[in-house]
Amino acid sequence: MTELEFLEDLTVEQRASTLKFDADVSVTANAGSGKTTLLVRKYLYLQLFHPDKFNYKNIVAITFTNKAASEIRKKIRTTITALMRKSEPFENIVLDDKQVDILDRINRNLVNLEVGTIHKFCRKIIKDH
Repeated sequence: MTELEFLEDLTVEQRASTLKFDADVSVTANAGSGKTTLLVRKYLYLQLFHPDKFNYKNIVAITFTNKAASEIRKKIRTTITALMRKSEPFENIVLDDKQVDILDRINRNLVNLEVGTIHKFCRKIIKDH
């Protein structure tokens, strides 16, 4: 699968945000505008197409609510499933072996992803240090 194939169904704005490589990403928009889709695609994009620079262990997604964190995890899983099963919107893509391995590893380690509230993130920092 190429980068363009992976991003094909996103809006122009979502595609541009996914391809932007700042140190930090902040997404602010109205409800139902595609924030979660954007974050999930960027998360997977970084790992699928730049695995030497980005690893799921080094990416943090901070949300305001536990519900939002749960939604991000759920959407990561459903996007991975859609990619692996070639279901909408990925019916015409072909994953290479490396991409399958990356997606499988993320899927197996979904509970370990750093996705949560600011409180959870700060508590982890304090606990670890």
